[in-house]
Amino acid sequence: MSTEAASLSGAPRTERPAHWPARLAWSLCGVTVASILAYLWLGAANDDIGSPVAVAMLAAAFLSFAVVGALVASRRLGNQVGWLLIAVGAGAMTANAAQQYATYGLETSSGSLPGAHALAWLGGWGWYAAMAMVLFVILLFPTGRLPSRRWRPVLWFDVGAVTAILASLMFAPGPIEGRRETNPFGIEPLAGLFSFLNQSAGVLLLVVLASSAAAITVRARRASGEERQQLKWLAFGAAIFAFTVTAGSALVEWLGAAEAGDAAWGLGLAAIPASMGVAILRHRLYDLTIVVNRSLVYVALTASVIALYIGFVTLFERTLGRSGQTGALVATGIVAVAFQPLRERLQRGINRLMYGERDEPYAVLSKLAARLELALPAQQTLGTVTETIAGALRLPYAAIELRQDDGYVPGAAFGEPATPAMTLRLTHQGEEVGRLLVAPRSPGEDFSAADRRLLEDLARQAGVAVYSARLTDELQRSRARLVAALEDERRRIRRDLHDGLGPTLAATLLEIQATTNLLQDQPEAARELLEKMATKTKSSIAEIRRLVYGLRPPALDELGLASAITEQAARLETQGDGLRVTVAADGDLTQLPAAVEVAAYRIALEALTNVARHARAQTCSVRLVLADELVIEVDDNGIGVAPEARWGVGLASMRERCEELGGNFEVRRRDRGGTRLRAELPVNAA
Repeated sequence: MSTEAASLSGAPRTERPAHWPARLAWSLCGVTVASILAYLWLGAANDDIGSPVAVAMLAAAFLSFAVVGALVASRRLGNQVGWLLIAVGAGAMTANAAQQYATYGLETSSGSLPGAHALAWLGGWGWYAAMAMVLFVILLFPTGRLPSRRWRPVLWFDVGAVTAILASLMFAPGPIEGRRETNPFGIEPLAGLFSFLNQSAGVLLLVVLASSAAAITVRARRASGEERQQLKWLAFGAAIFAFTVTAGSALVEWLGAAEAGDAAWGLGLAAIPASMGVAILRHRLYDLTIVVNRSLVYVALTASVIALYIGFVTLFERTLGRSGQTGALVATGIVAVAFQPLRERLQRGINRLMYGERDEPYAVLSKLAARLELALPAQQTLGTVTETIAGALRLPYAAIELRQDDGYVPGAAFGEPATPAMTLRLTHQGEEVGRLLVAPRSPGEDFSAADRRLLEDLARQAGVAVYSARLTDELQRSRARLVAALEDERRRIRRDLHDGLGPTLAATLLEIQATTNLLQDQPEAARELLEKMATKTKSSIAEIRRLVYGLRPPALDELGLASAITEQAARLETQGDGLRVTVAADGDLTQLPAAVEVAAYRIALEALTNVARHARAQTCSVRLVLADELVIEVDDNGIGVAPEARWGVGLASMRERCEELGGNFEVRRRDRGGTRLRAELPVNAA
């Protein structure tokens, strides 16, 4: 398959270095090695090479720039950082070798080497050119590109500033920089310009350095994932450089150890290209937190050992008044005995500082179990789990989501919301009850194997806690539903007694009064009424029994909705107040849902009872219309309802029945006098 076909297919392509860039990169690395050898040989001939330690560390530092640059340039063809690193190493050592060549050809053995004056000129500005490349490395690290297209003017300004400074070194008339020889390429007419550039070099370099630092800052704020890890490596190398330079300066200043200071400076300088190389080439193979952890341990251990040694020597001398090797030997023995326990204690302390209690899983599990033993509400239990997990592992965010049929719902969270890097299923007896979401200690960081093992153990314990909390929550909801159901049932019985038994007893009372009036003049009629009353009383007793057992009104089963209402209307007509009631039905009412049928019956009877008791009406009509919903309309020609009248139990009961079924209820005064009651009951929702 051709390269083009492979690209179009979408299959991943392996980046294979071309031959000529790799050969060029390693050739320039070879130039660096040759320059180092020339520098050492000519420096020894000139007796101007300095201390062996300083020379060795200087050569190793700049060779590391060249080697790392060659590795990057040959393996990451599009990354310009590699070529810039080569320029730093090869340029600096070539300039140093040129200076030694010029010294030998112009001073040690005058006239013995050709081109000595030209190489003196090259060495005068080559070192500064190489060092200037470090600024561009920082500007383009780690991708070899600018942070964005908007940074192009900054790049061109930096190039112009560095070029101007180098031009002032290359073509300024007078002595060559750092030497006594006259610049062979000096341009006298531009002496004033070059003098101004030379004086402004410090300011220009500060601006260039500030732009490079700003680029790193912008990348750090925007970076995520791989690039953030790479920037961490650069920061780690810069920290080593700052520490070693500070330590080297202290050694030179306080102890006069010039060689140790040079060694520290060279070691710190080499840390910068080394950290860049790891960041660009192999950052996935190493966990930076492990490197930082070990570095902190051994820095603290070194400081502690030195402090112990000096402390015991001083104590021995002041206590016994003796000095010499005895105190040093005693202090050495004490330090040797304390070394391993001290290292272990420091390791545990720094591990806890960086990772929390990851290395003490039993302690974490025991702490979580102890906190869960407390009698806590369900929501607080989940919060305790997330807080314990986040605190034990120094995590910025931990959350629990509960499993439901349609997905997950929030349960509890600790810390600021962040994009979780790890999600763990929470199970109980094989059933998923939720999931645990945790964010790493810093954006883009991944969890180590030890972190994952502890989180998996915590997830198992959290699954039991979530299941227990869910059962507790379901029990509380069940109790709340039971209480609500009991209360609803009480209200239903109250309405049924009021709307069913109440009107029946009221009608019986009216019949008793009518019978009393007939006893003297029409005893036979009175007897018939009493017999009817006995029959109705038996019906009332039966209805009471049905209410006790939670059954629906028996009239609905015996007569149907319309006929049951008609029967009750006929009973009201016999009260002797002159009320005439008509009942009309539109639609098939035999297939109504039981809840709708009972509600309609109760509403109609309560409405008729209200008309008979309070309306002072002569006529009343009840109309039942079934379409998409069942409409009950009760109209009378009575005195009407006053606008400021308060609803009694009967009206409130009718409205509640409608609302329970999702219907509407309305009572208003008619334009022609009287009252209209309208109830709308959904049929399909019942």
